[in-house]
Amino acid sequence: MDWNNISVAAVAVLSLYFSEAGKSVAKNIGEDFYKWIKEHLEKTKNKNATTALSLVKEKPKLKSRRSQLSKEITKAAQQDPNGFGFNLKKRVESISKTNTDTGKVIGQIIADKVVMVDVVIGDINIT
Repeated sequence: MDWNNISVAAVAVLSLYFSEAGKSVAKNIGEDFYKWIKEHLEKTKNKNATTALSLVKEKPKLKSRRSQLSKEITKAAQQDPNGFGFNLKKRVESISKTNTDTGKVIGQIIADKVVMVDVVIGDINIT
C-alpha cells in the first residue's frame, strides 16, 4: 500500500474543503471527511497529527503545513494499517469515484498520476 499517495489525496480533500474557493464545491465531501479524520486523531490522542490538521485548517494554502499533515497521516496509517489505514483508503477511493472536480483530482493522485500538488486550487501537474 502506498500510504503516501493516500495521505496526499486526503490532504488535498481537506485543503480544498478548508479553502474559501472549495467550500461550496467540496462542502459535503470535505465536511464528512474532516469530521471523521479529526475524530480519529483526537480519539487516538495523536497530538502531532491533530496539531498539523488544525494548522492546515487555519492556512490550507501553505505547502509546509499540508506536507506535515500528509506525513502525520502516513504515520498513522502505517501504525494501524488494518484500522485507520484501511478506512482512510476506503474513504479516499470513495471520494475519487464521485462525479466532481474533487473526485477527479483525487482519482489522479491515488493513481499516481500527479507529480506535484502545490496549491490544491492552483497548480496540479498531471502526467
